[in-house]
Amino acid sequence: MAGQKAVAMLLVMLFAHGMPTAALRKLQASTGADVLQRQAPTAPATYIIGGGYRDPSGRAATSCGAGGWQPITTLKECRHAAEQVGIKIQTMSGPERWPHVPYGCSVLQGGGKVHFSTTNGSNNGRRGGYVLICKIKRTVVNRIAVFSAQFGGRDRIQYKVSHATKVEMDTEDESSNQWIEEPYQNREESELFPRGVDAFLFTDMVKVARKRNSPWHFVHPARQCEELCDDNVLCLWKESKNLTQVQKRMQHILQSKFYKIRWIAENTKYDYIVWMDGKYLLVNSNLTKTIDNYMGENVDMLAMEHPERQTVAQELEPAGSRAANILHDVSVIQKARDMYEQYKLEGFSDTSGLFDSGMFIVRPARVRDMFLDWWHQVQLGVPRDQLSLPWMMQKHRINVRRLEGGACAILGKNCNNKGRHTGNH
Repeated sequence: MAGQKAVAMLLVMLFAHGMPTAALRKLQASTGADVLQRQAPTAPATYIIGGGYRDPSGRAATSCGAGGWQPITTLKECRHAAEQVGIKIQTMSGPERWPHVPYGCSVLQGGGKVHFSTTNGSNNGRRGGYVLICKIKRTVVNRIAVFSAQFGGRDRIQYKVSHATKVEMDTEDESSNQWIEEPYQNREESELFPRGVDAFLFTDMVKVARKRNSPWHFVHPARQCEELCDDNVLCLWKESKNLTQVQKRMQHILQSKFYKIRWIAENTKYDYIVWMDGKYLLVNSNLTKTIDNYMGENVDMLAMEHPERQTVAQELEPAGSRAANILHDVSVIQKARDMYEQYKLEGFSDTSGLFDSGMFIVRPARVRDMFLDWWHQVQLGVPRDQLSLPWMMQKHRINVRRLEGGACAILGKNCNNKGRHTGNH
């Protein structure tokens, strides 16, 4: 306890002078964080001042999530947290919706004026001034996590089958078609999870009926995509009442991709994270051994080869047309072409192959910078992430192993859901 107080006081002094140091970063890294603490047994919450540091100035953090912490959500807890990290409170303000104050609990730099804001403020337009106080809970973390996401559905987690084609579509392919609904629990009866693997399904649906003893932790409604606001158009769109129809369709797509890309980058506590689209089942009780065999010591990312094409140039028209159909916006086809030309100007050789990103495995700590860049790219108007993935791999020098056998080589025999994706790659 004495050691914790000493660390807290050192952090207070560092922030009071507005100058982050290598020692501060080391202290932050040493604390660790579990941003999914609601889904696992946890010890009592502790707090840290300065959560979310990303800006070199050391003052412009706008969310606790940016540092892997959790925001404080009540005024009472804000007061308690400020006291615990050693702040001598002069004034306590809030709850209030200040556009210039970060969401949650913060202290005005250089004094004891504590604020509790209920909206995602800009921290004085990212110029800084407010230092975040964030929450951390400690848990026992397994080596491997499995992530999946579904957004834009009705009131239950479900598969969707088109009446017209009888082919189940991507979860991102939300459209005006009529759908036959099948409860999510049916997949749970088919899945076989190994012990010691964490599994998280992120969704915006609230009436989720989770099967008893299910290996899946339902994170609903998932809010991380609205709280981690550095380089995140979803935060801007959340408050807008004038979204276009294209933006509304993109919103559902990007919510899923946030957890596929951006949120993986924040969960570096895991040795490995497996991403799997809803078209797959996990039926491999020896998943840990399988991953160790494929990843070895040097592989940063395991990705499936695209089943039909070999280059991004070949994928431009199919992917652009698919995105145009999903968004009802033909301009995205030209955006895809322009994006490709920009990549070539930046040095992209288009010789590393094309990948199917419906399932992949990463060492999150090794690919974090790439995933932050990848998330930036998919927000630029072309949501088909396979177009930008090869350039991200090349640009960030990621050691990628190509998986030729498809997802079932990792996830287990018969890992494909019946009726899903016989085409439309």
